[in-house]
Amino acid sequence: MGVPREFPWRRMQEVETVPNDTWYSRDLPVLTAIAEKLERSSAPVDTEQLIDELGLTRQDLTAALRALDVEYLIVRWPERITYRRSEPSTVVERITTRAREAVGFWPSTEARQTAQREAGP
Repeated sequence: MGVPREFPWRRMQEVETVPNDTWYSRDLPVLTAIAEKLERSSAPVDTEQLIDELGLTRQDLTAALRALDVEYLIVRWPERITYRRSEPSTVVERITTRAREAVGFWPSTEARQTAQREAGP
């Protein structure tokens, strides 16, 4: 018996079905923590406190904020970012409608449309 042949299309198919875990392991926890803080207080969130709260490195936090910026968060970035403490800190001023849906504060667009259809004219 020989060595089983690799089928490139199969490897590609496997890669496509493996979820990118950064959403669940990094981005969603950061988004949820920020949304909860903004829900309790209208003051902008200083992201430095999230490092200890969530057990993230500064690099991971910065990567999450970059991934979430614009579509989910309104971030005020310092002029210079280092992986040591940023002076001034990176601050999140607001979350978007999409962020509220993602963390469960608001129903999704589909759920709202379904509810409107069921309610009738």
